[in-house]
Amino acid sequence: MNRTKTLILAALVGGSLLAVGRPALAWNSSWHPRFRGDIRRDIRRDRIDLFRDRRDLRRDEFELRRDLRRGASPTQIARDRRDIFEDRRDIFGDRRDLRGDFGEFRRNRDFFWWR
Repeated sequence: MNRTKTLILAALVGGSLLAVGRPALAWNSSWHPRFRGDIRRDIRRDRIDLFRDRRDLRRDEFELRRDLRRGASPTQIARDRRDIFEDRRDIFGDRRDLRGDFGEFRRNRDFFWWR
């Protein structure tokens, strides 16, 4: 009988502590797993953008080499070099966005220690 009372009392005390501690674990919308999925989606999009910009850079560098071999006009060569410059600038921006998204993911990842 005494053991049963102790078990019931321990269950009540434990349940009340859990009920009191539950609001401390309330979800903020920025910490919600759905938000974490948004960060992953942003990272995926940034990687795709980076891949496409690198592909464009390779294509434009190839065009410049071809135009130099064929003796294209200075205007065409200047246009090719401008395209390469813009591709490199886009790659720089994509890397910056990717670093920012990874930083945001790392900051929010610590909250999900059980996953």
